[in-house]
Amino acid sequence: MMKKTLMLAALAAALAAPAAQAAPPPAVSPKIVVFDERAMMQFSKAGQDIQRQVQAFAKQLQNEKDATEKSLQNESQELQQQVAILAPDVRQKRVEAFQKKAAGAQASLQRKAQQVDGGMQQAQRQLSEQLRPILQQIMKERGANMVILKQAVLIADNNNFDITGDVINRLNAKLPAIKVSRVSPSAPAAPAAPPKKGIADPRFYDNAHLQ
Repeated sequence: MMKKTLMLAALAAALAAPAAQAAPPPAVSPKIVVFDERAMMQFSKAGQDIQRQVQAFAKQLQNEKDATEKSLQNESQELQQQVAILAPDVRQKRVEAFQKKAAGAQASLQRKAQQVDGGMQQAQRQLSEQLRPILQQIMKERGANMVILKQAVLIADNNNFDITGDVINRLNAKLPAIKVSRVSPSAPAAPAAPPKKGIADPRFYDNAHLQ
């Protein structure tokens, strides 16, 4: 009996030995480089190209908005002059037709603004795809294992670990321009509500691109 107990104890010790001898994984010290994404979008050729095209689209939309609004205001004034002499049923049909036209103009502007937003986001994704291998290569060259956005850094005693300038130079050589195309939204825009304050007050889509 005692012999059997000793054998079991020896077996248990043998099974436990590998676990006790297993070394913990080596600690990895963070080696960080810092990247300023905003500066890249502002100063890289591709980032500037995106901004230039989006601004051109915005100007086109603003011009279209102004022209449409002026046309509707003129039509509204003409209709106001006519309502007094129109039969009630005819007047109602004319008013409803005008409201439908104003709502359609609003929806059209909204749809076009969404297409510009979609095109800008698509171009930014293309830029990010080209940016990733550049960051990985610079990390390898610097012996780093982590990239942190500069906006997340609270305190730093020097800029030796800032790779933004190097990233911009390499990105300029690799991707000097990006085409921004209007991209249809994935879901149709919600139908616009008709003006609430009367036929002379059509409301228009208020978007950052239409300021």
